[in-house]
Amino acid sequence: MDEAKGALAQARAILDAASRALARRVDGGGRVSTGKLDGVQPEAFELARRLSEQVAAEALLDWGTAHGPHEAAIAAHYAATSCAALAAWRWREADGLLAGAPGFDGAARRFVSEALAVDAVATLGRSVLERDNEPAGTLGLDGEHKAVATHFARFADERIAPLAEEIHRHDRLIPEALLQEMAELGVFGISIPEDYGGSFVDHLTLIIATEELSRASLGAGGSVITRPEIAAKAILAGGTEAQKRRWLPALARGEKIVSVAVTEPNAGSDVAALKASARKVEGGYLINGEKTWCTFAGRADLFVLLARTGSVEEGHRGLTLFLVEKPGRPAGEGDEYAFEHVQAGG
Repeated sequence: MDEAKGALAQARAILDAASRALARRVDGGGRVSTGKLDGVQPEAFELARRLSEQVAAEALLDWGTAHGPHEAAIAAHYAATSCAALAAWRWREADGLLAGAPGFDGAARRFVSEALAVDAVATLGRSVLERDNEPAGTLGLDGEHKAVATHFARFADERIAPLAEEIHRHDRLIPEALLQEMAELGVFGISIPEDYGGSFVDHLTLIIATEELSRASLGAGGSVITRPEIAAKAILAGGTEAQKRRWLPALARGEKIVSVAVTEPNAGSDVAALKASARKVEGGYLINGEKTWCTFAGRADLFVLLARTGSVEEGHRGLTLFLVEKPGRPAGEGDEYAFEHVQAGG
């Protein structure tokens, strides 16, 4: 593990140098210049990815050190993979953000080479396959959280997995019967406090449930938790008490299915650049614009929609999150669903 820690320390120094180089390139008088950042998007994306892998590798190394040799081997393998990806970026971008950054020394290169050698990877693979319990290593869960994992894993295997291929291959909506079973399981209320009809315990429980459902299907499993979670967190943080009482119990019971409408054709990762506008009119707001990649949009009863109420120059400070109802899905219909919304002037 010492070799892995040494290699990651060197990787951190390389990434710190790249971060400083990017900061200089996008500086707009003490603030990030959106125009300059647009000009180095590929480099900025690569740096963000490498930084994410670095943080994950460091956390995984702590986990491996705290547990047994199996966990340590998994952590060391990921650390080597992360360092190798960074070294490859350095080789590709010799004149870019990494120009002048330090490199890996001989010990770090040997560690990466040995950890990613075919024999080393094969040995780790056999170790994973031979373990009857927790093949990917212990998560260190207590009895209550292990019970949560078992409960949701069983539901994922028995109820979601048999339907996942049909849903994905043929772009189906999640069957109503499955949504009802999820509601009875408590899926929709797991991020909502008991005071508002939910069953929130802690964020670890939420993460475990999401991960176990995602084993069977991200689209038909894990994402079913994350949509109402996003809505609930927003309502809890910024909603009025009346809004909390109106929406949170309905979300927790699965009576209102949520879709998040943030991404636009020309504004995804740079949310501050979105163009959809919301203008105050008599009786409410008039929203104009386009949204895309809205998970569950066809089935949802409620959109959590981000729109611009201020000027473009205000960036993220000119944005407001709206709760937007859309026509409900008539009871008794099949899984296919469509709706037409007509609003004068909108």
